[in-house]
Amino acid sequence: MTLLLMKPTSAGKDTQHERDQTLKKLACVSNQWGPLLIDSIILMFSVLAQFLLMRRRIETWICWLIVDTVAVPLYASRELYLTAFVYGLFWCNAWYGLYSWIKIHRAENAGVPA
Repeated sequence: MTLLLMKPTSAGKDTQHERDQTLKKLACVSNQWGPLLIDSIILMFSVLAQFLLMRRRIETWICWLIVDTVAVPLYASRELYLTAFVYGLFWCNAWYGLYSWIKIHRAENAGVPA
């Protein structure tokens, strides 16, 4: 099922009235743009962190910390307390991962087993 929000005019361009109607329909779905932007930031940094993890870069843990630090208040503000709690656990895991990787990196550079 396809829902067309905007219908082009005969000239192929939208009129101001049609654009206003589309914005009104979108406003019925959500009148808060902030959470959408924050959710996009969470997605962007999650994808970045995953790519860094595939390359085994230590910066991946910094990205995961950013994701988790932003996600916890977002989900708590939306009353998704269980999800916020899980992201809080992910935040602790990211700190432990960063600590472990720094420890391993220092041991490799010093020539001492971790």
